[in-house]
Amino acid sequence: MKEIPNFPGYFVTQNGEIFSNRKVSQGKRRGKYIPKHPGIYKLKKELFRKNRFRVNLIGSDGKPAHRFIAVLVLETFVCPRPSGYYACHGKLGSLEDSLENVYWATPKQNTADRKRDGTACIGEKNPLARLNEYQVRICKRLHHEYLLSHKTIASFFDVNTTTVHRAITGRTWEHLR
Repeated sequence: MKEIPNFPGYFVTQNGEIFSNRKVSQGKRRGKYIPKHPGIYKLKKELFRKNRFRVNLIGSDGKPAHRFIAVLVLETFVCPRPSGYYACHGKLGSLEDSLENVYWATPKQNTADRKRDGTACIGEKNPLARLNEYQVRICKRLHHEYLLSHKTIASFFDVNTTTVHRAITGRTWEHLR
């Protein structure tokens, strides 16, 4: 267990557990704070957007801050965040914030990891997708084998011509090449 940089009184373990020895007020009684927890206690993790944990801390400047646990683990045990790098999770998933599962990575490496793990927002997983995989395969076949125009195919599927063009040329749905 090591103290978190820039957050005095907060500690993190290599397993991603956050502890504190700061006094937390239970309430005011005639202007005096009553300590809620004496000694060291474990902080409650908050699930953020269903895929990452974060905690609320008070910084050395006295201001409250939300911090992702993966970032705290890396900044405490590895090094401060390099410029332009993200805290990424390994094959154990984004809900496992242990030191052996998190690492600093570039945005390009992060995208490659999302494709590897099947969590990338491509194809039908994209909420803005107008076509499904089967329809894209039909579009490509109609264009290449039957030489139909993008406009004709778009009217058949009731989508914009640009949508069909991007699907056929591989600008979108590039994983179906």
